[in-house]
Amino acid sequence: MKRLFLSSILGLAACQRAVDLNKPVKLEEDLRQAKTSKACEAIIPIEAPPSWPVPTGRPEEFKIFFIPWLGAPGKLELMSPLGEAVLSKGSVASCVLLPGTPRVLGSRRWPEGLARLGSDAFEAKARRLYGATEEIGALYAAKPALSSSQKETIVAYGKVFLEMAEPDLLNFYRALNPDFWAWVKAAGGPTP
Repeated sequence: MKRLFLSSILGLAACQRAVDLNKPVKLEEDLRQAKTSKACEAIIPIEAPPSWPVPTGRPEEFKIFFIPWLGAPGKLELMSPLGEAVLSKGSVASCVLLPGTPRVLGSRRWPEGLARLGSDAFEAKARRLYGATEEIGALYAAKPALSSSQKETIVAYGKVFLEMAEPDLLNFYRALNPDFWAWVKAAGGPTP
């Protein structure tokens, strides 16, 4: 009953694959390992968390960026991304620093709606986004003629992505893969 309630409030009812909200999905585990990979550990500070993943168009491959913070607890400022990584089939294929010095973007990381969620509800919503990203990534890589139910899945994914994505970082998410977001938009989904 708890799972049914959570999935109804999480906004991804159209996604085809059920996600067990009590255990991590593969993509979530891959992200946790990204910063400590040999490719990233020497150039990305442990304090810079990864972004939400964006499909690249290749099977089981996603791009992320790392988000640095400046300041002391309670007075942190969100910075532009420090580096990017490509996660491919469970490992980090590449990790690079972005050119230039990160600049201050703002002081709020999460959209306002997320600030009201408790940690369990946030984790459940994040887990649904990871599962939906895996599903959408596979669909995008296959590039089939889209059925109406697949279009509904894409629209639901776009909505939950925007509910979770940091408002000051939307341009950076778009830049990770402009072709992917054009595909989402062409299917009727909202985009950053």
